[in-house]
Amino acid sequence: MVVKNRALETLITYLCVLGFNILVAFSCGMAFWAYIFKKDVVLAAVPALVAVFGIVLQPWFGVLLVVPYGVFIAPVIATLITVPVYRYLNRNSYLETQKHLYRRFLKPKFTITIALLIVLGLGIVYCRRIDFPPLHRGLPERQLSRFKLDPSLLQDSRYYCLSSFLDSEWIVRATVKREDVDKLAAQFKMQPVQNKDIPARIKNMPPYWWNAQIHKNTVGFATEKFSAGSRGSDGWHAFMLWNEEDGHLYLWIKDNF
Repeated sequence: MVVKNRALETLITYLCVLGFNILVAFSCGMAFWAYIFKKDVVLAAVPALVAVFGIVLQPWFGVLLVVPYGVFIAPVIATLITVPVYRYLNRNSYLETQKHLYRRFLKPKFTITIALLIVLGLGIVYCRRIDFPPLHRGLPERQLSRFKLDPSLLQDSRYYCLSSFLDSEWIVRATVKREDVDKLAAQFKMQPVQNKDIPARIKNMPPYWWNAQIHKNTVGFATEKFSAGSRGSDGWHAFMLWNEEDGHLYLWIKDNF
């Protein structure tokens, strides 16, 4: 009976550590995705904190992450290392200080603090999803530098990265005068489109400040091969919308490798 109980305890220990390590690996992946694909340092910092905590407790986890397919194999191999190492340290009384801190952390105040931190983390993720507060002012230089735009044409501009890697997708909102809209369309080599051909998705972008509306006086332009519903062909493509009511210009860019 004692042997069975020990075996069950060992199994539960390994499964709990494996679950924690899967969370750490997932957090590493999310931090990488937010930084590389969304260009959002603040959003990347939330899962990165979880990942750093796990790596501090298991330094070998960080080494395993850099090997090929590390994010997939690290949780399993790290678990097989962590449990025996910590059992050895525990048997030799090297973890007394840590166990004392752990007992303190089990108090209700600590549990409430952890719950509040989780809520705070989720709140930060949501705020970054809607870009509050706006992280990028101005224009995405890499996507627009080829056109040598006059910055005075676009006032109060801000932009948001929908995705970025080999292909990238960006949206820009700025205040533009009506006489400058045609200048921009000419620089971007765009052609006018009718209101019925304006893609519905342009009204439903994530940022809170994105409020594209389609009215009878709305003006739309698009490059020749712009595709709203798919990646489209290689090269630079864009769709542009301008509202007379508020003077806001909405630019949707697809820069495909």
